[in-house]
Amino acid sequence: MCLSIERKKPRKFQAFIEGVKIEGSESIYEPHEDSEMLAKAVKENAFGDFLDMGTGSGLQAIIASKSNKVKSVTAVDISEIALKQARKNAKANNAKIKFKKSNLFSNINGTFDCIAFNPPYLPTSKDEKLLGVINLAFDGGKTGRKVSNKFIKQVKKHLKEKGVILMVGSSLSDYEKTINHLKKLGFNVNVIDRKNFFIEEVVIIKAWLR
Repeated sequence: MCLSIERKKPRKFQAFIEGVKIEGSESIYEPHEDSEMLAKAVKENAFGDFLDMGTGSGLQAIIASKSNKVKSVTAVDISEIALKQARKNAKANNAKIKFKKSNLFSNINGTFDCIAFNPPYLPTSKDEKLLGVINLAFDGGKTGRKVSNKFIKQVKKHLKEKGVILMVGSSLSDYEKTINHLKKLGFNVNVIDRKNFFIEEVVIIKAWLR
């Protein structure tokens, strides 16, 4: 979530990104610039068995499903509300996707060729938390790295040989730490897109096993 849009009051929305139309409610993260950047990366890099972690509206999963390089698509979210809407969006876009409820990889078996994730990365104090499940899409804990760090620790065992990660990072939660952490785990890492918004820089990190 880009700080340039601040913590806007959640609302119903419609969006058209990379040829995909999606809708959502106040309880689901509305795609913004960071989502658009990741969507572009997914369109260009997704292949094989694809996993959309924290699918939200289902945008990244639907985009991946349109690629002839992608064999299968799995989309997961911790929120049943998000999964319900993502299923509706997938149906509206004639996308074949397997949906599962999972807190990160807690309910995920098997391995994937490509995993995409736009984690909640805003540093969030107790008085900044939003009401309801929508808070899960924004709240990155005190440093903004709470969820990202857990994902990085778990992701390697869910990647196939030569597997690829596509991940959103922000200067607000020090994306350099994400890069360094991935390198320590044996990944090659490259920033494939970056944009500056107001007081933050948003990047798309591509990491692959050496």
